[in-house]
Amino acid sequence: MELLVVLVIVGILAAVIVRKYFDLGDAARQRAAKGAVSEGIARFRMAYEEYQLQTNGQRPTEDVAGFTTIMGYAPDTDVDIGDYVLRFHLGSGGTSDHVEIQAYRDDGSGASTGDMLASANATWPE
Repeated sequence: MELLVVLVIVGILAAVIVRKYFDLGDAARQRAAKGAVSEGIARFRMAYEEYQLQTNGQRPTEDVAGFTTIMGYAPDTDVDIGDYVLRFHLGSGGTSDHVEIQAYRDDGSGASTGDMLASANATWPE
């Protein structure tokens, strides 16, 4: 009887610990995706500043053409950064005062897979 009680207690503890472990894994994946989005924001700002240095302070247009000029690829293109794929999205009509950076899981070939994991907006620098 005592052995049965001990097994039940160990089973309950195992169930609680396993649930906590998986919750921590999900939280870590979310934080990593947010970190990938932060990297995307930094890439966007660095490309913008580099463009201004090369053009003596000229501002790019805040549309698809300006974005493509500074980044080297069109908006909504999958950009492989390792474990994640970033997608830079402009507002409706291809112009916006901000760029939305979205992080997706990399399917192993440099393309996005599944649902968006995290996103944030970056404003065009002034």
